[in-house]
Amino acid sequence: RPALIAGLSINGTFGLLSSFPLLTPTIAHLTMWRFIAGIGIGATVPSLFSLASEWSPKEVRGAVVTFVASFWMVGSLFVSGLAWILFRGNLEHADQDHSSLPMWRIFAALCALPSALGAFMVYSYVPESPRFLASTKQKYDQSAHVCNQMAESLGLKLMSDANDVAAADNVEGNQSRRKDALLEETGGTNTINIVHSVSMHVIKPLTEDELRQDYASSIPTDNTDISSTLTARLLQILQTFLETLHKLYSPQLLTRTTLPLQAIWLCLSFGTYGITTWINTLFVKIHLGNIYFNSFLFALANLPGSIISIMYSDRWGRKQMLVGSLIGAALGLGLFAILVYCGDEGDDNGMEDGSSQSKSNARTYGIVFSACLFQMFSIISWNAIDILTGELFPTRVRSAGMGVCTACGRFGAMFAQFVNARLMMSGDGKGAVASASVLVVAASTLLMGAGMPFFLERDMALGELKDEITEEPSNRSVTLGCIAKIKGQK
Repeated sequence: RPALIAGLSINGTFGLLSSFPLLTPTIAHLTMWRFIAGIGIGATVPSLFSLASEWSPKEVRGAVVTFVASFWMVGSLFVSGLAWILFRGNLEHADQDHSSLPMWRIFAALCALPSALGAFMVYSYVPESPRFLASTKQKYDQSAHVCNQMAESLGLKLMSDANDVAAADNVEGNQSRRKDALLEETGGTNTINIVHSVSMHVIKPLTEDELRQDYASSIPTDNTDISSTLTARLLQILQTFLETLHKLYSPQLLTRTTLPLQAIWLCLSFGTYGITTWINTLFVKIHLGNIYFNSFLFALANLPGSIISIMYSDRWGRKQMLVGSLIGAALGLGLFAILVYCGDEGDDNGMEDGSSQSKSNARTYGIVFSACLFQMFSIISWNAIDILTGELFPTRVRSAGMGVCTACGRFGAMFAQFVNARLMMSGDGKGAVASASVLVVAASTLLMGAGMPFFLERDMALGELKDEITEEPSNRSVTLGCIAKIKGQK
């Protein structure tokens, strides 16, 4: 939670600073502020998905994490719509009005506001992960308090004295019999309302002793001996960093978790960010009009992908969904490349008549459709890999594991910029040939990534998270939806 708040604050603050004329007089200053803002994004992604995974009950973990990830779509729509409104499809003249604040500075300032709002909302409403507090920090009292507080926020009433706790079994038995009777009377109709009404009863609060027993074998990661000198503290940080890397690349995680996930993140980032950051350039190269509207449609294609992920990620399994969506995204790019290349051949040999104009329109619609198809499947892939990464790493190294995977993803995205820039200069100046080359390379990379999930360990759909590297997934008391003690349940 502190890392998430810090990342959002850094991104929002330095993103806003990059819009001030006095602070960004040159491109070098602008690059510096945007670089620091990017550091905030790097701190946000691992902590965000780790927190979402650890707070979610296993039955709907995929849907919850996907719902959180779907706000990438909201951000993309916000940015695309904002650019469409501010620049009016004419970016070349956006900075020529020296009598007023250039539009791109207004654009940069407005894009920084969501991060600042997110930092405020996390600080105000999102508690620390109780699983993290119990397993890593050994702060059992705080973990129990957070769980009980969440139970009360869900409308559950906690038993306040020993007499209430002693009567718990009778209360639960009566509620169970009442639910069975209601179901029998109604013949199973209106089940959701009945279960909801029956489940809203008094429960036993989670206690510090229960958590201490659950996590008796956990070893705290923090060094309680706080060093007084800066050098000693830096050495402690370095030691912790090296120990974490050792755990991430230990034999238990190396070949079945860390390396395959890093490979998937690299391939997915290369194939998707390599296209999304060049999509407007591709549209211009192939002479599509109103690139801002087309970019808005491209971003809107995230919506069906997010809906599919929310509905089916907990039914189909993460690995199956990841493999299928990567293949689907590659096929979308393949169709995109065929339409771009074949359309260029037709333009060279055809005549400007009614038939050729109709074919040109059909080609345009086909290109936009294939681009949106790619975007829909790619967002399903991102949702699946976000869920998988948060589930496969144990709590002790979950955020660090997300961090090294996102770092590989950033490397893949940066490498894609150099490769795509080189490809866009190829083809003897023909825009369609260069564009098709970019699309084919990206599609091939996605197909390579589709083979990596088969090296991962078992799918964690509907399974409990692991807290330690060497342990099996266990039912512990610190999962939202499992507030009361559940030891002994399957």
